[in-house]
Amino acid sequence: MGKRNNPKAILFICEGVSDKDALENLLNEIFNPIRVVPIVYRGDITTSFDQRVIKSEIGNAIKGSLNQDYSSTPALLRLEDLVGVVLLTDTDGCYISDSSVIYDHRYRHPFYQPDVILTDKPENICKRNKRKSKNLNILYSTKIVSITDNAQKAEKRIPFSVYYCSCNLDHIISNDSNMDQSLKQDNALDFAEDYADDPVQFINFLNDGLLPEESKQYLPSWDFIKLSTNSLKRYSNLIVFLIDHYDDLTPEAQQRLRELGCHE
Repeated sequence: MGKRNNPKAILFICEGVSDKDALENLLNEIFNPIRVVPIVYRGDITTSFDQRVIKSEIGNAIKGSLNQDYSSTPALLRLEDLVGVVLLTDTDGCYISDSSVIYDHRYRHPFYQPDVILTDKPENICKRNKRKSKNLNILYSTKIVSITDNAQKAEKRIPFSVYYCSCNLDHIISNDSNMDQSLKQDNALDFAEDYADDPVQFINFLNDGLLPEESKQYLPSWDFIKLSTNSLKRYSNLIVFLIDHYDDLTPEAQQRLRELGCHE
């Protein structure tokens, strides 16, 4: 990752360490001069809280990330540096119908298949799905988050968006939606290394079959993932993240998006 003097940053909130390991360097190679600063929430914020407080918890996550040292340059992240906040989430099949959550005594943890979730606790998974889907509906419709700088007694309004991996990151990068926890981090690092020498090829990967052409806009990508059992299948709207931030990309990344027909 090249050093840069521009302090402006997009905060990238991830569920786990493997998300950060897979994406941090690749995104920072194709974004310039703005840097992408991933933080690890260490859990799924969309299932940890209900819809009454989910937006305030996003605000807390943002505040908790400020004035911390990161591996990017400059290292310190300040409120005034933020030009955007992104939440990266797994869909976990949250938009499927309850009838697609099937009892199976063999699975203490959800076992994801292309059209159903197998579990020994279907009622719990149905409740989780309802909470997660309601929170995601609120969050992807939220365009701005307001954060107060207590020191300067000022409020900053920051663009906010949500992007997904369906049904999870491992599904996207390795086509395995039920990966053993012990393999996740090594798998993420291997993925990042695969594209390290030519990070623009990462754009090809995101554009290749992970979203229908007609859904490669922000709201249509969400309409698509909510259909039927799509939130269990291998889809991601991360290409939309790049399209929406076209002006923040390197010339090489911009050229690749144009070549792929993703931008004029």
